[in-house]
Amino acid sequence: MTALVTSQQPKLDMSRPIPKKTTSAPGLSAAARRLRLKETLRVRDYGKLLLRPIKPEDEPLMVEFHRTLSEESIYSRYFEHMTLECRTKHDRLARICANDDDSFALVAEFPGNADAPRAIFGVGRLSRTDDPLAADFAILVKDAVQGRGIGSALIKRLMTLARACKFNRLTGEVLVTNHEMIYVCRHFGFSVQHMQDGLVQVNHDL
Repeated sequence: MTALVTSQQPKLDMSRPIPKKTTSAPGLSAAARRLRLKETLRVRDYGKLLLRPIKPEDEPLMVEFHRTLSEESIYSRYFEHMTLECRTKHDRLARICANDDDSFALVAEFPGNADAPRAIFGVGRLSRTDDPLAADFAILVKDAVQGRGIGSALIKRLMTLARACKFNRLTGEVLVTNHEMIYVCRHFGFSVQHMQDGLVQVNHDL
């Protein structure tokens, strides 16, 4: 499972805060508190992972997570090449690891065992857009565990959160070469529309 990025700007850094908007819809953090977003996921060869909201204490784990990513996964997520130094700067990760009413992330956490330390295996983020009825989502999964259902589990929970926030549509952009992510999106009922610059837009009415 490689990465999915947002529809509003192909090179948008999802760590940047999105301006707050006047809306009657519940904020993302407020809606998340009313949902049961913390749960377990069983993954082949790794046992149970914990799906939960990201938190500020995850910054060291996020640094290690980014160390594991291939150039292909980075480009699929951001539509540009970003150095490890850029991706792991403290000010950037401090924003990424803090949920608010405009941007909310979930992580898939491996609790660790005798053979491997605790680690983050995947991150999914839901963000408001200029359209008060639409939300963007983005998924990024560690290369070694792609194709094991982690991205699908994150998408499913982000869809639940989007509905709780009364969004009408979930949207994003995917590289046309990212066949696995396009397949997953189709599986969840997303429409797929080809665009310019090697991208497809995916949309799902909620």
